[in-house]
Amino acid sequence: MKNDKGVSRSGWSVLRLQLVRWWQLHDQRQRLAALDDAALKDLGLSRADVVAESERPFWDDPFGSPPRSEKAGRCFDDSRQALHGR
Repeated sequence: MKNDKGVSRSGWSVLRLQLVRWWQLHDQRQRLAALDDAALKDLGLSRADVVAESERPFWDDPFGSPPRSEKAGRCFDDSRQALHGR
């Protein structure tokens, strides 16, 4: 089914999932950058590895595609509520 602008609901769903994935990538990279050197050593990563990863743009997805489940969307909603206290 299409809306009045000719965009299908599935098109909006795909866009939403892509945006969720980009937000997840950004968040993961920021969390990785916040780890101390001891935690990075436990993960087998150097500070240089982390800097290189955290400087990648949010759209640079190592898996190359958005998540395909609604679970990802729910995770995003839960995280957003936790961040904004809603």
